[in-house]
Amino acid sequence: TREVQIKQGKIIGIVREMSSQLRLKNVDQFLGVPYAEAPVESRRFMPPSPPLAWQGVKYANKMGDVCPQKLPNLADANGFTKGRYDQIKRLLPFLTSESEDCLYLNLYVTSYGE
Repeated sequence: TREVQIKQGKIIGIVREMSSQLRLKNVDQFLGVPYAEAPVESRRFMPPSPPLAWQGVKYANKMGDVCPQKLPNLADANGFTKGRYDQIKRLLPFLTSESEDCLYLNLYVTSYGE
């Protein structure tokens, strides 16, 4: 994707190619962009502060960690409709990397080329 300047520094994402048959434009994805400094250790229970700036280019090409949470148990599928079960099964691989440092955005922007 193109290089984009944000307040903290420069980022480069990835391009998701969409179906031209459906007349969908490609999408620039900027994954795992920090939007706040995590309130961990001595800052726990304090409001998050703005993210730190970085030097050079940050590659925003993978999702950040998710907040710690109790994940659903798919072994006991009672109470799930088939659609809900399929959706949770598809999303579970993205929910396994948990951390208190989880203040990240995934941005999806219509790609207009250069």
